[in-house]
Amino acid sequence: MASNAQSPSLCFAFCIEKGMDIFGIVGADECRCGASVLNAAIIRPDEEVARSFAFNPDRLRPRDPSDCDVKFYRYIGFYEDGGVPRSRTNILQSDLSYVTLMTRNRDSDQMEEDLPVKLRDLLLLPAQQREALSQQEVQELPGWMRKCWPHNCASGAGLWSNRTAALSGEGISQQWKTHVVVPYVFDERLDGGRKEVFRAACQAYMSKTCILFMEHSKPPNQTYASVGVDDYTSCYSAFIGAADNSRMNLGWCSTIRELGSVMHELGHLLGMEHEQKRPDSQKKYFGKGPYLVMKWENVAPGWEYQWEVDSNAYTGDNESGYAPYDFESLMHYAPVYDEFDTIPASAKMLVGNRKHLSDLDLQQLLAMYKCERRA
Repeated sequence: MASNAQSPSLCFAFCIEKGMDIFGIVGADECRCGASVLNAAIIRPDEEVARSFAFNPDRLRPRDPSDCDVKFYRYIGFYEDGGVPRSRTNILQSDLSYVTLMTRNRDSDQMEEDLPVKLRDLLLLPAQQREALSQQEVQELPGWMRKCWPHNCASGAGLWSNRTAALSGEGISQQWKTHVVVPYVFDERLDGGRKEVFRAACQAYMSKTCILFMEHSKPPNQTYASVGVDDYTSCYSAFIGAADNSRMNLGWCSTIRELGSVMHELGHLLGMEHEQKRPDSQKKYFGKGPYLVMKWENVAPGWEYQWEVDSNAYTGDNESGYAPYDFESLMHYAPVYDEFDTIPASAKMLVGNRKHLSDLDLQQLLAMYKCERRA
């Protein structure tokens, strides 16, 4: 990973923000980042990792004085959960993809946050499910002129509808009149690291919305989410049919370092669509947009559907009005392969957030689940 930060202090700040613990200045004018074996959160020594380069030692030769100087440094502070402290990081989706490519010798589209191509065609796509629910209404009115509840601004199988009187307990927000309960069950052999990151992601939603994730030791007699590992090269959530339970595959989302990606997947579990799929994203829609200029030639083969617009993707509702396009949404893809430019161009540096729910993400969730605050 390279940067134009040209002093050791600036280079250190850049690299540590990306989760790297090695940084160096190349030729006095370029910063480069890397990871040591101490940085298990990045290199994941429990997996098959490309941690070294193959070379023929017979080809080594004395240093040529004309070669550029390289000075490397290593972070020597506290390693939290096997990596640099999370409070010092700001890792975007594009950063995760780059690190994956460097440490695992796998291309980033194989580490897709969402449903892999090989499984996509086995399921009914969210857009198809929702189009069937409100086809006529969609054709007549934009999203911000339609009622949100119960299905007009949610993808997948629709909203979780098990609403209960406000509950109390550790980690449960007391500011809501009622809570919407989402039960979940871990697979029996799921490891502690994946359980930890999933619970932390749930808490990120519970602390700011009326959504309440409830862990069960065995499948309950109601719709629930099962959480486990089906594919180590991906991390995704999937609805297994419109009226059935949902599935969360934590695959490469194996530690607290992947908290943002698990939060992204929980967004899908709750019915949120990718921000870039909004109908106003790529062309003018009822006087709004566009906000992206697509470069379809740069989209990875087989992943075009992740960029195709969905007329039901959330753009607001008739109570809160139009929801501005959110470049900082947790649900927005980053231009890993330069798939798009933004309008305005300055917004391109904002996309790919995987650290927190944006204000507009929260606005959408509160509207989708009709979260009402106590007086």
